[in-house]
Amino acid sequence: MSNEANEALGAILAVIHQESEAASSCERVFGDAVAAIARLGVLLGNIHSNKVDGAILVPDTNALLHNPAIEEWLFADFPKFVVLLVPVVLSELDQLKVSGKAESVRTKSESLIKRFKEFRRRGSLSVGVTVRKDVSTLRTLAREPDFSKTLSWLNPDNNDDRLLAYMFEVMRQYPQSPVVLITRDFNLQNKAEYASCPFIEPPDPTPPTAA
Repeated sequence: MSNEANEALGAILAVIHQESEAASSCERVFGDAVAAIARLGVLLGNIHSNKVDGAILVPDTNALLHNPAIEEWLFADFPKFVVLLVPVVLSELDQLKVSGKAESVRTKSESLIKRFKEFRRRGSLSVGVTVRKDVSTLRTLAREPDFSKTLSWLNPDNNDDRLLAYMFEVMRQYPQSPVVLITRDFNLQNKAEYASCPFIEPPDPTPPTAA
């Protein structure tokens, strides 16, 4: 912690422990404490400066398969957002494109992987590329979650639990941005609710127009 932060914290603790000078008026002591709290808040805000323009939405595999056209995704509560793809979801898609039980699932998974590769042509996915101008951006995450710093009941061998662990990892990395799970999976929604993790469902795909 910086000297400035230590000084601000010391001023706050002095008021709490009533260590301020007796000659000081209550108004002055209170004013000094408020100023110190404000200064400390600014310093802490600078430490956690990571922020994106809009919300961070983390889809599960089910959500992407339900509506692969992420360039058409719109959310009333989030006019601007980042779609963040985490490794466990990309791994599931890679597996499904080869060994999915239904041909439609294999086809959708293959199409999604190709779609993401096309987005990479626009720039680095780890930095973020525009999906829909002034609305959405696509980013990928490569780092695995640290299970020593997450909820104790999450199992690293369970993909749903790994996804929730990613959610908390992202929340720690971007404390000033809304981070929301996108899923239609009822069991995952239950787990998210139990973990106090916000979630929404993906938009339904646009029906094809009649010829």
